[in-house]
Amino acid sequence: MKRRIAAMVLAVSMMGTLGACGEPAGRTAGPALSQSSSETQTDSEKVRGTLKVSTSGESGKPVFTVETNMPDETEFVLTLQSEDYTQQQTVVVAGGSGRSEAFTSGGGPLFSGKYTLTVAMSQPSQQPEGVRAVLGDNGENLIGNFMKVESTSGAHILSGDFKFTFDGPEAPAADPAPEPEPAQPDEPRESDPEPEPEPEPEAKPETKPSGTTKPSTTAPTKPSSGGGGGSGGGNGNANNFDTWNVESQQDTQDSWVLNTSSLKIHYPSCSQVPKIAPKNYATSNKTESELLNDGYTTCGVCHK
Repeated sequence: MKRRIAAMVLAVSMMGTLGACGEPAGRTAGPALSQSSSETQTDSEKVRGTLKVSTSGESGKPVFTVETNMPDETEFVLTLQSEDYTQQQTVVVAGGSGRSEAFTSGGGPLFSGKYTLTVAMSQPSQQPEGVRAVLGDNGENLIGNFMKVESTSGAHILSGDFKFTFDGPEAPAADPAPEPEPAQPDEPRESDPEPEPEPEPEAKPETKPSGTTKPSTTAPTKPSSGGGGGSGGGNGNANNFDTWNVESQQDTQDSWVLNTSSLKIHYPSCSQVPKIAPKNYATSNKTESELLNDGYTTCGVCHK
C-alpha cells in the first residue's frame, strides 16, 4: 500500500514539473510574433501619392475636382494659366477629393484657348497636424510619380500639371503697336544775328536857364588886336572871353545879359558884354533874385 502511495506522489510531482517548463516557452513565442508585426508596419509608412483632376460647371467657367489619396484636411493650391490669364484657388481634401469654385475671367467665361492647371500641395510644414503625422513634417513619407522635391526648402510635395482646352468667347485682338514717328530732320540753326550798331548819341542842346532868350544873331565883329593873349586869326578862341568884341550884344531891350559859360549877370550896358562869345550870349527878363537862384552870380564890373 505504501508503495502505491509513493508512486502516485511521484507521478503528480512529474506533471507539475512539465507544466512549469511549458509556460515560459509559450510566453517566449509571443514577442517574436509582435516583432514581425512591427516590421510590417514600418514598411507601410511610405505613401505613394495619387492625383486625378476632372472638370464640371458652366461652359467657359470650369470647376475642378481633385481626387487624391492624401489625408483629409490636406491643402492644395490650384493655379490655372494661359498666355494672358492666371488665377489661383485653394482646396481642402475631404473624403478623398477637393472641389474648387468656378474659374472665370472677370466674372465671365474664359476666353477660348489652351490652359494649364497646376495642382500643388502646400508645404508640409504648413499642413494641419494630422496631415504631418501621416506624411512627415517635411513630407519625407511621400513617394510616387507626383512627388516633387522643392529646390529651396527640400520638402517633398505632391504636384502635377494638367492640360485643358476651353471653348468660350474669342479674346479681343491686341491693340497694334503704335508706329514710330518719323525722325524729324535737324532744323538748320540760325546764325547769331549781327549786333546792330549802337546809335550815335544825340548832341544835347546846351542847357540855358529858364526865361532866357536866344543869343543875338548879329554877326560878330573882328576881335581887337589887343585881346589878352588870344589868337590873332579868324574868330579866335570861342571860349576865350577877351577875343570877342561884339558891340551889338549890348543892343537889347531885355533886363539882363547873361554869360551861360561863366554864369555871370550883366547889365546890357556893361563893358564886358561885347566880349562874351556869341555861343555863350543870352538875355533874360527874370529878376536878379531868380537868376541868382538859377545859379548865376553878378558881374564884378557892372555890379560894383
